[in-house]
Amino acid sequence: MKDNLREKRKNEIMNIASDLFYSKGISETTISEIAYLANIGKGTFYEYFKNKDDVINEYIKIYFQNIHQQINQKIESLETNEEKIHFIVKFLFISKTTDEKLTYLLVEFFRLTFNKKREEAKKLYQFNEQNTNLINKYLEKGIENKEFKECNTQEVAFEIISAILGNLVLSLSYEFKECDTSTKCNVETILNSIKYEK
Repeated sequence: MKDNLREKRKNEIMNIASDLFYSKGISETTISEIAYLANIGKGTFYEYFKNKDDVINEYIKIYFQNIHQQINQKIESLETNEEKIHFIVKFLFISKTTDEKLTYLLVEFFRLTFNKKREEAKKLYQFNEQNTNLINKYLEKGIENKEFKECNTQEVAFEIISAILGNLVLSLSYEFKECDTSTKCNVETILNSIKYEK
């Protein structure tokens, strides 16, 4: 019970902080402001998070944990492994550009991991590894079922994730608004290149 209350409180603080980050900018948001709106003392904030960057890391981690749970609940109703991979891609990233808050925080997450701190780089690796492994699973099953030809599935999965992330970053530009279409085309091209020829 105590753990549930703590988790609930942590999520409340995280949601208040992430709303402020998106509306005002991270550098313009203070810990004091987050604490005030969350109706807690400033010291209490530090019982849950090390700093503002930690809030972003946690937000992205929980978001994708929830997405993976939803994928696992729905994916087995699809017939082919190709359909499953397209479903994963769509669920993970396509149309996430319409969720401006998530896109903003996701880009901030990447910014944090591009510095030279080992711990931050590890978080980016873990983030990519989770999503790559999810796609890799269905690439391997597709090879078993003769939907895809023999290939290095880890490399193909990484190519798919790289194409998605590249389009997501480009989508922040006012000149590039076709993120969903471009991502879908990129993934289709990659999968077509490994289709099993009967």
